[in-house]
Amino acid sequence: MKTLQTLALTVGIATVVLSGCGQKESTTETPKPVAPAEQAGSSVIKQVNDTAATVAADTKKVVTEQTAAAKEAAANVTAAAQATASDATAKAQELIKQAQSLFTEKKYSEAMTSLQQLSTVKLTAEQQKLVDGLKTQIQAALAKSSVGNVLGGSK
Repeated sequence: MKTLQTLALTVGIATVVLSGCGQKESTTETPKPVAPAEQAGSSVIKQVNDTAATVAADTKKVVTEQTAAAKEAAANVTAAAQATASDATAKAQELIKQAQSLFTEKKYSEAMTSLQQLSTVKLTAEQQKLVDGLKTQIQAALAKSSVGNVLGGSK
């Protein structure tokens, strides 16, 4: 911000200095030596141009650095999100396999408990279909087991 103020002030001074030097005679004579005011004006213009070039270069450098940093941050967030999703999918698959195993062993209550742990996990469409089917099977087996216990007494 201070560089821009300095640049504006320098341009203002150059304008004032150069406006007083605008009158020239049109002759074919040998050129007159450069007046001190014209030399000062040229010096100010050179400084303004140099400052503008420096500001442009610095701005480009900052933009390039910030763009690279933003791209890196986005890549890191994407990688972390993918890792989290992969971990969640693996955990869900593990709980589904555990429930299937418990169902096969006729441990229906434990199998249902395993599936209930999936309530907080985002499942894929395929996993959700598998879980829904397994729940239906477990509920049917629990109902059948309960009816059998009531009719046949407990074993």
